[in-house]
Amino acid sequence: MNRLVALLGIFSLSINAHANEFVEDSVDVHTLLRHNSPTDVTDSSTRWGLRGLSSSRGGGADDQEFYLLATSWQPEFCAGNYQHYPGCQDPLPFWRESLTIHGLWPQYEDGGWPSSCSTESLSKDTPEEVGMELMVTHWPNVKEDLGSSAYDSFWAHEWSKHGTCSGLDQV
Repeated sequence: MNRLVALLGIFSLSINAHANEFVEDSVDVHTLLRHNSPTDVTDSSTRWGLRGLSSSRGGGADDQEFYLLATSWQPEFCAGNYQHYPGCQDPLPFWRESLTIHGLWPQYEDGGWPSSCSTESLSKDTPEEVGMELMVTHWPNVKEDLGSSAYDSFWAHEWSKHGTCSGLDQV
């Protein structure tokens, strides 16, 4: 299983099996789900910190202290000013009922993070290699039409800003 799919697996509640510990300010996934039903969520993003995931290469990742999994609650994100986005007008059922991925970011204990550690761009093949349906469902770009050539712009941004510092490969 490639690393990105494995990281998506973290998102789908196997988080405890992959991390040595949660960051002190984070909540246990089961507690989060038990106490925060979709109607209780008032912020469009949730962040979970993970320690213990190893990286395979340098370039900013060597001195990071943990990974931050940022998620989004699409109904809240789409409320107000964003409702005109294509994915907000016609959301997938999964987006209405589940948290989606915003990104996986290397992070420092002091709240800072490495950014844009190389000029490596996201390969156009990566979404297909991972599985486009999986990417669209769990890591949507609601700002673009699904068939648009710009749909992968969100993933490209996340890779260039955070992924290049993660120590992980694209797939």
